[in-house]
Amino acid sequence: QGGNVGDDPHTLILTADNSLYAVGNNNYGQTGYNADEYYILRKVSGVPSGTIKAISAGYDHSLVLMSNGDLYGIGNNEKGQLGTVNYGGKITNFTKIASNVSSIAAGRRHTLYVTNGKLFALGDNRWKKLTSSSTESYKMQVILPNLKAKIIT
Repeated sequence: QGGNVGDDPHTLILTADNSLYAVGNNNYGQTGYNADEYYILRKVSGVPSGTIKAISAGYDHSLVLMSNGDLYGIGNNEKGQLGTVNYGGKITNFTKIASNVSSIAAGRRHTLYVTNGKLFALGDNRWKKLTSSSTESYKMQVILPNLKAKIIT
C-alpha cells in the first residue's frame, strides 16, 4: 500500500505472513510505532489480532481492515476521520471505527468504507469532498446519499 503525498507522507506494507510494516512521517502516530527515525522500516506493534484483509494510508492517519470486517484506525483525528474517540486530537493505539466492513479507503483527513453495500464517510468535508452539506467535518459516520457501492474484484 502506498502512502500519501504532501507534508506528512508515510507508507504501509502488508507482507504475505500478515505482518504490517510502516515507514515515514509519524507526527500523529500514524505509523503505529513510537520512534523518531522516520526513514527506518519498522514492524507495527499493537495491530489487532487476526488476519489483515486490507490497509490504507491516508494523509496523516492509517486504516487496517481485519478479515472479520472490523475496521481500525490510528493517527490524526483532527477532522474526525477516525470517529469520536479523541476527536480533534491524535490516536496512538489502534481504535475500532466500524464493523461489517468490506472495503476501505483513507484520504486527506477523511475515511471511506463500505458496509452492506452502502458507502460511509468520516472526517474532513471542507471543499464538500464528502457531501454537499456545509458541515466541515463528520466524527459520526455519514452515509453518502445516492451512491451504491460496488466492489470490483
